[in-house]
Amino acid sequence: MQKLLLSAVILLASSSLQAQQFYNQTVVGSNGSEQNARVLVLPDESYLLAITTNGGQTGMKDMPSYGGKDCWILRYDANDQLMWQKAFGGSADEFAEQMTLSQDNHVLVLCGSYSGISGNKTVDTVGKSDLWLFKMDFNGNIIWQKGYGTTGYDACRTILAHPDQSIYLGCTFNVADGVFTDTTYGLGDMLLLKLDAQGNKIWDRSYGTTSIDQLEELKLEPYSNKVVVFGNVMEAGTGNMTPTASVTGTNCWVFKIDPDGDITEQTCFGSGTQYGQIEVAYLTDGTCWVMIETQSDIEGDQTLNHFGSIDTWLVHLDANLQIIGQKVYGGSGIDSPSNITYDGNILELEISSLSSISGNKTESSNGSSDLWYLQLNAIDGEILFQKSIGGFLQEFTSVSMRKGTDIRFFIESVSPISGNKEVPNFNTNSDIWCVTLSSTLGANETAKQKFTIGPNPNNGHFTINCQFSQGDLISIVSAEGRVVQTIHINEQTEKQFIDLDLNPGIYLLQITTAQGNYCEKICLE
Repeated sequence: MQKLLLSAVILLASSSLQAQQFYNQTVVGSNGSEQNARVLVLPDESYLLAITTNGGQTGMKDMPSYGGKDCWILRYDANDQLMWQKAFGGSADEFAEQMTLSQDNHVLVLCGSYSGISGNKTVDTVGKSDLWLFKMDFNGNIIWQKGYGTTGYDACRTILAHPDQSIYLGCTFNVADGVFTDTTYGLGDMLLLKLDAQGNKIWDRSYGTTSIDQLEELKLEPYSNKVVVFGNVMEAGTGNMTPTASVTGTNCWVFKIDPDGDITEQTCFGSGTQYGQIEVAYLTDGTCWVMIETQSDIEGDQTLNHFGSIDTWLVHLDANLQIIGQKVYGGSGIDSPSNITYDGNILELEISSLSSISGNKTESSNGSSDLWYLQLNAIDGEILFQKSIGGFLQEFTSVSMRKGTDIRFFIESVSPISGNKEVPNFNTNSDIWCVTLSSTLGANETAKQKFTIGPNPNNGHFTINCQFSQGDLISIVSAEGRVVQTIHINEQTEKQFIDLDLNPGIYLLQITTAQGNYCEKICLE
C-alpha cells in the first residue's frame, strides 16, 4: 500500500512537471583551484559550503592559506548571501571530506590531513596522512579537534553522527598501528572508528578481504538505526567477508553492524567493474538505492546492458539487502556517478557526463563534460526529467541541496561564461560554480497548460496537444530507461498524432521544446 501511494504521488508530480530555469549564479574561487565541494544545511536554513583550496587571499577568499591546501568553509544565509568564511589547516595539505550535524546541533568536519601541529590545527599526525576531525559552532569557532591515524597513509572517507550520541568514522588503511588496533586482512582494509560525543575512541574494527578493499559510504538504516557500510572489494568471500561474488573482479560489499561493530547482515553484488565512488539514498520504506559505476554489459548481478565505456548503475536493495530492481544510465561515452538524493518523493541523480545524446541521455552536453541531472521515480528508477548543466569546457563533481521546490548545485567547473553558465571563474583553474535550478513555471505556464495526451491508456495510437515548434523532440522511454522511439517535429503545429508499435506496458513520454521539458506516463494496452 505504501508503494502504491508513493507511486501515485510520483505520477502526479511527473504529470505536472514544470519548466526549469536557472537563477542566482555565483562562483566561489581564488587564484588557485577549488575542488571537492561539500554542503550542509543548518536548522535555520542557512548552509555551510566546505571546499578544498590551494588559493591564497585572492578572488573572494579574504584570508591567506595556512599551507599547500586548506579546508575553506563558507556560511550562507537562506537567501544565498555570504555570512562568513574561514580557512582550516596546517602547514601542509588538508582536504575537505565531509560535514554533518552532531546530535547536540554543532558541526562535525572531517578532513584528510598531512600537517603536524601548525596553523589552526592543534593535533599532530601519526603517519603520512591522518584523519582530522573537529567540532565547531555555527560561527566557525572550533570547540574541539582530534586526529586519528597509523604510520601509513590513511584515506578518510565518511562520517556518521549516530542518534545514540556516538560518531562513526570510515576510512581505508593498510597498517595496524597508531590508533588502529584491529587485525588487517589484506593489502588495504576498510576501517571503522566509533567515537564518543567528545571524539574519544570507543573501538576500532577492520573489515576486509585478502586483497584491496575500499570503504566508500556509511548510512543509517531507517527504523533500526543500524549502521550500514558500503565498499568495494576484489576478493569476495575471504577475510571476514562471508558472501562470494557471482563474477570475478571488483564488486560491492554491503553489511550492517551492531553497536559493537559485529556484522549482522551482509551481501555482495556486482558485475566485476565496480570501482571508486558509491552513493546511497534510503527511502522511507527502508529500501535503498545504491549508485555505483559499471563498465560491463550483462554480467554477474547486472541484468542490463551498458550504453558506453562507463555508465552509472543504480541498484535497489530491500531491507534484507536483496536486489529488487536496477537501472543503468548513460550515453555512448563516460557517465560517472557523483551524487544521489531523495526528497521524499523522487530520486535525484547527479552524473558527471562526457556523452552526447545517446543511450538514455536525451540532452546533449554543453561542453566536453557536464553535470547530467536526472529526476527519477523512486520506486522503479524510471526517468522523469533530465538536464545537462555546464559550459563549453568541463564541469566535474557536484553536490546539491534542496531549496523548497528548487535545487541548488555546487559544481566544480573550469568553463567560462557559456552554455547555461552565466558567471566567470576567477582564473582558468577550477572554481565552484553555484547555481539554482527553479521549478517555477513563470512564462512557460501557459505552454504547459496546453500539453495533454489522449486517450491514455491507449493501444499505441494517441494525440498530443501541445504548442509544437520546428526542432522540438518527442521521446518514448521504456520502463528499463531506454529511448525506444524518437519523433522530430518538422513544422509548427498544435497536434501531433502518434502511432507506436510497442509491447503493452508503461512508458514515459518526454517532450523537449524551446519552452521547457515535459514528461507524462503513458499506458499501452
